[in-house]
Amino acid sequence: MRSIKRILKVMLVVALCTIIAVPGASPVTETTYAAETKPSLSVNFRGKTVELIKDIYGKEERIKVDAMEKKWGKPNKKEKAYANDSEFWYTWKKGKATITVNNFTGGDPGNVGAIQINIKDKNASMCGVKVGMKKQKALKKLERTYGKEKVIVLKEGQQPNAERDENDWLIGFTSSTGEKTSNKEVIYVAMGYSPMQILLTKSGVVKEISYVCS
Repeated sequence: MRSIKRILKVMLVVALCTIIAVPGASPVTETTYAAETKPSLSVNFRGKTVELIKDIYGKEERIKVDAMEKKWGKPNKKEKAYANDSEFWYTWKKGKATITVNNFTGGDPGNVGAIQINIKDKNASMCGVKVGMKKQKALKKLERTYGKEKVIVLKEGQQPNAERDENDWLIGFTSSTGEKTSNKEVIYVAMGYSPMQILLTKSGVVKEISYVCS
C-alpha cells in the first residue's frame, strides 16, 4: 500500500508541474516576437548611431531633430528656410562626412523631414557600411538587413529599374537601364523614394556613400 501511495504522490507532483510549466511557455513566445526588429535607416556619426527612420519599409517613424542633437550635439549649421520662422535646415559635418536634415514634415512638428547624406571618409557610416569596407562585406551586411531583392550592383552610369508600392516607396529592383561609363561599380539599396548609393573603387572598396530622401 505504501508503494502505491508513493507512486500516486509522484504522479500528482508531475501533473502539477506540467500544469504550472505550460502557462509559463507563453510569455517566451511573445518575447521572441516583440524582440523582432525592422530594417531602419541608421547613421553613425561621432561614434553615436541615430535611426533617422525606424521602419524604412513600413510606417514612416522619423526621429525628432531634438533627439539627434542629444546624440550628436548641436549642428554645425542651422539655416532658416524660406520665410517660415519654424522651419530650418540642420547640418552636421566632420571631415568629408555631411548629414543634413530639415523639419518640414507638415503633420509631425519637430520630426525630421528631408534627409541628405554624403560620406567620403570614416567620420560617419550608414546602415553599417563605411568608407574603406570591402564590397563583399558591405553586400553581406546590406542583404542580411534589407533583403537580397532590395540590393543591386551595377556599373557606373547604369541606373536600376525599381519596383515601388502604392505610395511610390521603393521595395526592390528588377534590372538596369543605361550604358556604363566606367568599370567601377555602384551598390544601390532600395529605401524611401530614392536609393542609397555606394560607390566602389576599381579594387572593390567603398569610396563614397550618399542618400537623399524627401
